[in-house]
Amino acid sequence: MKMRKLFAGLAAAATLLGGMALGAGTANAAETITLNAGTHGVVQGHTFKVVELAKYLGTNSAEVQTTADRDTVVQAIKTATGKDVPANTDPLVWAQSGDLNGTGNPLFGDNSAFPWGSNAASRAFADALVNYAETNGTEATADAEPYELSVPEAGLYLIVDTTADATGTQKSLPIIVGTANTALKMTGEIDVKNQKTNVPPTKTVTGDTNGTVTVGDTLHYAIEGEVPSTTGLADDYTYVFKDYASAGLSINTAKTNIKVYAGDNANTLLADTEYTVDPADQTVTGNGTDATFTVTLTKDALDKLQGVAGQKLTVKYDATVTDDAKTNPVTNSAEVVNGGNSSGKGTPVTLYSNKFEFTKQWADGSTTGLEKAVFSLTDANGKTITASPDANGKVSFAGLENGTYEVSETTVAEGAQNVTGKFTVTLTYNEQTKTTDVQFADTPTSDPYDLVKFGANNTTATVTNVKSITQLPLTGAAGIAMFLVLAAVLGGAGAAVYAKSRRTSAALRA
Repeated sequence: MKMRKLFAGLAAAATLLGGMALGAGTANAAETITLNAGTHGVVQGHTFKVVELAKYLGTNSAEVQTTADRDTVVQAIKTATGKDVPANTDPLVWAQSGDLNGTGNPLFGDNSAFPWGSNAASRAFADALVNYAETNGTEATADAEPYELSVPEAGLYLIVDTTADATGTQKSLPIIVGTANTALKMTGEIDVKNQKTNVPPTKTVTGDTNGTVTVGDTLHYAIEGEVPSTTGLADDYTYVFKDYASAGLSINTAKTNIKVYAGDNANTLLADTEYTVDPADQTVTGNGTDATFTVTLTKDALDKLQGVAGQKLTVKYDATVTDDAKTNPVTNSAEVVNGGNSSGKGTPVTLYSNKFEFTKQWADGSTTGLEKAVFSLTDANGKTITASPDANGKVSFAGLENGTYEVSETTVAEGAQNVTGKFTVTLTYNEQTKTTDVQFADTPTSDPYDLVKFGANNTTATVTNVKSITQLPLTGAAGIAMFLVLAAVLGGAGAAVYAKSRRTSAALRA
């Protein structure tokens, strides 16, 4: 019996059976079928049952003959198409002889590109034969990827995944594939029809400055998973994102903030009715251990995305950096639970903040009574924060991104003269040492009274308050000016004394 119509038009598509690919190429010498993982699937570690459905009636022949139990095949065709196979005919040849599924194609004419069409007649046909394969098939466990499966003769075979515990992946959908046959344009290879579930999502962030943040910053996070194929999945299937934020992040879980996009370019924004967020409409903070929030998509929602199955499924949201970032790095990771199978947490995104301190003192070096002094720290955008000395004269700033800041004393200590100086500090987080590299600097015009002194390599700073003008350092531009003023004063006084002395001498001689 001829089956030339069976695979007509498959040379270009190199596929067969609505999710059960039959590739195009040259014949293999041995009678084998190669199972490939493809982009989305897993072969190694899976156990399969393999049963022959039909044999070729010659090497590279387009003629085949059904070898599986005829009544079982007839019933499977009835289940898939609603059509009755006439008596005394080969059921597989008859099924391919015309338009039986209402699409203008024979029974097995559907394309099998990912995702695999769940409404294809060929899918229903393969599903209807699962019990037959499990009962009558030969078992094989793949110990490699790809896996070369030996079969008894050239022909068409049904392969059913019977893996008891498919850790990290779903079971493959039933697939029908032929051994290599040039006349039927088959390579004897096929990609299994399952999906990895143990691939963690990718987490990215923007809004930072070279991996550093400032308290109050708004960060923009994205979690990238993959739109799964829903073919063959149960109605209660779900795809769940879990977000794990550390302390130092505050997140609003309203859907106006947490949004879901489909497609590699995130060009399809899902309606907020297509997913749920838990907890909903709250402001949550992370602890690094428990899930901060989850986003769940049901099978019904994912069915609508099958046009972009295999492309990115992305959750985007904003988070605010809180005071906890002053003492600990801000970390964030994510996990996907695909049909109940956890991917595990992905690589965390870690951001750091800088801190520095300097010393405030009196002219005599003491540090008591300085607590009411106020210093302002201003960044390149004009944002200012303030700090005051502690009981030991230490002034500390923390929770800062990389950059150069201006420090000025806006309020002097109680009892101090209102003479101050400004200086700059440049902060750079050192990822090797996990510390901040600090560089202080000033200019004669920013510190005219030379009240700011720097230590070795300008990595430490001391700021002095004075209680009397006479305590001002006699160095720097202000010191030079003071010397000139004093010199002028002393010079004037000397001239006055000299003039008075001359007048006195003249009077005595008169």
